[in-house]
Amino acid sequence: MRAFLVCLFIGLAQAASADVRDVQLPSIDGGMIEMSDWEGRPVLVVNTASQCAYTGQYEALQTLYDTYRERGLVVLAVP
Repeated sequence: MRAFLVCLFIGLAQAASADVRDVQLPSIDGGMIEMSDWEGRPVLVVNTASQCAYTGQYEALQTLYDTYRERGLVVLAVP
């Protein structure tokens, strides 16, 4: 299974000392993602390249999510 996943270091857009619960990220749907909403759960933040022609990673991300969602995995897509 091949996937193009870019895990984002959450602190890049904000101060290095920021609490991860205070981080907000742009959502793929145009809204904002509040990291505090996912506190206590495993979270994978992915740059999904949604604005370009390459979106082949969606299938692999869905498989990953389907495999681990019962364990609480959250996959957050960010542009």
